[in-house]
Amino acid sequence: MTAASRKLQRGIFERDRANEGVIELVQLKRQFEQMAETRLEAERQIWIQANNDSLTALPNRYLLNYQLSEAIDRAKQGGTHLNLLLLDLDNFKDINDTLGHETGDKVLCEVAGRLKGVVKPPDLLARLGDDEFTLVLTGHDYAVSLDDFCHQILKLLAEPIHVHEHRLFVTTSIGIATYPADAGCVEELLKSADQAMFTAKRDGRNRHRYFDPAMREAILHKRELIADLRDAIETELIVYYQPIFDCQLQRITKAEALVRWLHPEKGLISPAEFIPLAEECGLIIAIGQRVFDQVCQDLPALKCAYDDGFQVSINVSPIQFAHEETQLTQWVHLLNAHNLSCNDIIVEITEGVMLDPNCETIKKLMVFRDHGMHVALDDFGTGYSSLAYIYQYDIDYFKIDQCFISTLKVGSDTLALCEAMVLMAHKLGIQVIAEGVETTEQAELISEIGCDFIQGYLISKPQPLSVLVSDRKGVACSS
Repeated sequence: MTAASRKLQRGIFERDRANEGVIELVQLKRQFEQMAETRLEAERQIWIQANNDSLTALPNRYLLNYQLSEAIDRAKQGGTHLNLLLLDLDNFKDINDTLGHETGDKVLCEVAGRLKGVVKPPDLLARLGDDEFTLVLTGHDYAVSLDDFCHQILKLLAEPIHVHEHRLFVTTSIGIATYPADAGCVEELLKSADQAMFTAKRDGRNRHRYFDPAMREAILHKRELIADLRDAIETELIVYYQPIFDCQLQRITKAEALVRWLHPEKGLISPAEFIPLAEECGLIIAIGQRVFDQVCQDLPALKCAYDDGFQVSINVSPIQFAHEETQLTQWVHLLNAHNLSCNDIIVEITEGVMLDPNCETIKKLMVFRDHGMHVALDDFGTGYSSLAYIYQYDIDYFKIDQCFISTLKVGSDTLALCEAMVLMAHKLGIQVIAEGVETTEQAELISEIGCDFIQGYLISKPQPLSVLVSDRKGVACSS
């Protein structure tokens, strides 16, 4: 140090190259370490983003698939089983639509937090996306049965969730699938749990259901029917007509158009089976138009066989009213093109149309009313129709559901209900059609209380046009 000081005093500066080299190496080492740490942190963040849900920090679908695959391998090697629970929040979309996605995200985080509290390692909890969560129970040492465990989850999630000033309630539907009993791989196990979950929703929501092989068969059958239905609309669907008898005029004055599917291999498929599928997949739009076009072709023959005032009732699904691509607005022009009057058609709707707040739905129905088409409300007395809706839509006909007609007897409660419905309808200027009349006694009773029209097997089963036209005299009904 003394020698160095003397050199500095004399202005002599020398570089200690050996020390500088050491310092540079130390600095380089630190830089490389920092770069390595930065890279490791970046890789860790990339891994987290790729494998974890950004909202709840739970494993995502990708990581679940990996972890579930490993769990299945361990179960296979150990000769054990595991249970996969698929949870889907009920009507969660309503929260997003009414309160916004920020509120919805807070609800999802709260649900995730509650589920974390009931999961014990090595069991897995993941968020598949949207409002779906998955639990993989590998050990299941919860000191309760799986049924009780599901009930605990349902009860836990049903407790109120407070977000800002809102007090929200959420329920969930749970589908359960077991390895190896229900599936042997990740994809099939998830599919099985998904099918069980949809069964839980179908059965009323806020419950759990176990996978059953019949569910898979039902799904496959459903897919086959939808695929066949797409090709059947123009060639295999036929329109039958069920006559409607006028109690006052004592003759047939109307008919309801009913679509039938004559499958080349499966035979006649019930509308109760394929119409809900058509509504679910959107094919009801094309089917509805197919029926309308056929009615336009058949109406001249029906008028010629019966009388010029003959009317045909056509069922119109709420989906047809709501769908943007529907041709309902063109029906008036199509009738004119066939030299037919709008008064020849009765638009038959269910209360689902009236309960739809969509303004476009109301406009389309009002177009029919303004051009002279009559409107019939089907299945009256079985739903939640408000008298305010009935007044607003200017209904022409009530159709009393056959569940009331089938139990009609002298002095019965159903007879009193039917009489009250007929009286109310007439006070509102609405005529009444009784559906499902099968016996002379039912026809006599319903006529005595003032019902205007009768429809059912007593009058005639649904028939092809050729049969209905050939039977020009109709069927008399003693009343």
